[in-house]
Amino acid sequence: GTPGTYTPDALVHFTPQANRRPELYEIKTRQDLRKDWSELRPRFAAAIALCREREWTFRIRTERGIRTQFLSNAKFLRRWRAHPVNELEAQRIINVARSCPEMTINSLFAGLAPWPGGQGALAGMVWHLIANRRLNADLSLPLGPDSRIRAIEPPVTLQRNEREAAI
Repeated sequence: GTPGTYTPDALVHFTPQANRRPELYEIKTRQDLRKDWSELRPRFAAAIALCREREWTFRIRTERGIRTQFLSNAKFLRRWRAHPVNELEAQRIINVARSCPEMTINSLFAGLAPWPGGQGALAGMVWHLIANRRLNADLSLPLGPDSRIRAIEPPVTLQRNEREAAI
């Protein structure tokens, strides 16, 4: 009943394909939740009421729900988002990944660059493609050579002169 202001930490909207309602987040440490619960409870009740009215979901997250493997992977991939790539080579990687739905990063490397020195250049491109959601990997598991990947993009047919340039 007392007027006041409260600003939650984040409002997340999902793509239509996700078929999920927007989620309003409050992020606190477990220690702060315990210590300040009597002060926070009315604010959370107001946020829950707002979410019901707008058909959103209210969620409280603590360090246990945030410091996960997903966060570690996201931090690792963030630096690869702007990594320069040769688009023809990227399409070749995506097309190879599409050819086998249970492909691992190691098997992709083996198919594209069977010699050890050729795999280093491919690694940066694979991380870039995962970071930019052109290849999919389960980010709840540690990323590494045995990570399963699959193509997200539809197939691209290279023209004859593009195929020759990619070879």
